[in-house]
Amino acid sequence: MLVPCPKCGRRLTVETKGAAEYPDPHCECGAAIYIVESGRPISRRLFCRAEVELLVEDYSLAIILSAMSVECELALLYSKWRMLDAKLLPSEVTQAHTDSWEKEFRNLQSGIGGKLDGVTSLLTGETFDSFVGRRGNVAARLQQLHPSMGAMSSKDFFVNELFHKRNKILHSGQVQFGKSQAEDCVKLAMSLLQVIGEIDKERITRLDKELSGV
Repeated sequence: MLVPCPKCGRRLTVETKGAAEYPDPHCECGAAIYIVESGRPISRRLFCRAEVELLVEDYSLAIILSAMSVECELALLYSKWRMLDAKLLPSEVTQAHTDSWEKEFRNLQSGIGGKLDGVTSLLTGETFDSFVGRRGNVAARLQQLHPSMGAMSSKDFFVNELFHKRNKILHSGQVQFGKSQAEDCVKLAMSLLQVIGEIDKERITRLDKELSGV
């Protein structure tokens, strides 16, 4: 992932493999850099890698990894909340549980749009667009960051502008995407991960109230 030096501003590329933690690098200017939250899920590692691929001008891979990071985050949240709703501890989750939840997630209909709706429904009882529409601060932030969205459904906008480009690369071999398009896809993935994070936070807040009897 890319890490900015707090002293000189230079961006360093820090590498790791698998689930290993990112090492704390030293900048050429002599500054020591300490990476916080290095034990991040695979979805965030994929997004960090997308940023690196954008920097080294592998635009197709940056688009693919951006889309993958969102799908991984959705799958992670689906399994996480199926576990919590079943009142299971992580140590109580069996391979049968995991296989069943993964199958449920894969079977959510209508591609990535269906997965966005499916995960949002599991956590909030509504569609992705309904959640964004109800949360005015979220909708306003999306409009500010992506003015081309206009009056378009937020779900359709993300599907068209991020995942359709990914599909053109993987399914049609179209790799002629340039820097601006890859930058847009990385930015879209970041926005989508933030919205998914808001959905997760809302469900956590509701769970806390349920547990406290409020």
